[in-house]
Amino acid sequence: MNKRPIRIYLVDRHAMLRQGLAQMLMLDPRVTVVGQSPRGLDCVRELPAKYPDIVLFDLKLEDMDGCALCQRILALRPATRMLALTDHEDQPSVSRAMGAGAKGYLVKSDPPEQALHAILRVHAGGFHLSEAARRALIGRVIRDDPERDQLDTLTPREVEVFILIVQGVRTKDIAARLGVTSSTITALRARILLKLGLTTTGEIIRFGIRNGIDGG
Repeated sequence: MNKRPIRIYLVDRHAMLRQGLAQMLMLDPRVTVVGQSPRGLDCVRELPAKYPDIVLFDLKLEDMDGCALCQRILALRPATRMLALTDHEDQPSVSRAMGAGAKGYLVKSDPPEQALHAILRVHAGGFHLSEAARRALIGRVIRDDPERDQLDTLTPREVEVFILIVQGVRTKDIAARLGVTSSTITALRARILLKLGLTTTGEIIRFGIRNGIDGG
């Protein structure tokens, strides 16, 4: 029996990009675009009828902030996976999107095929962080800082957990947000501590803030 296609909704101010991405995605039988709009409220209104598995959203929309849309959709339908697709590559934007509940972060300068890769990965329960976004989070602009080098050893999943810890999110809430068990988050936290040479959660938070990660 064939699996049904992954249902995608696109929310972006730029019609040409939105329509071009929709056409590209529809070439793959594993996905189908069920809706698109430049406005977040359209997506919210159409959520019950369109029933998207994944919403790709920009951080700046015609009518609202993209992260506010992310939080609103997750409050209405927690099973929806949110994937940011934006021009913004700065650390505060990436951190804010993750804090709002996004399962991934793409920048529009990424190769188009990265969008499909991210969709498949996020739908399977994973997390996708573009290289540009990952560099923004770990501050690789300063290459001669030993602490930045330590951050560069974290995997994308560890980066996600690291950011959420720095933002003060509790273990059980991180687990719920990522769809894993608390023991999995505890194990990831232990790996983060080991890689960063730290011993406590408080040290993770201080390490993150010291390196420019938004503590919420």
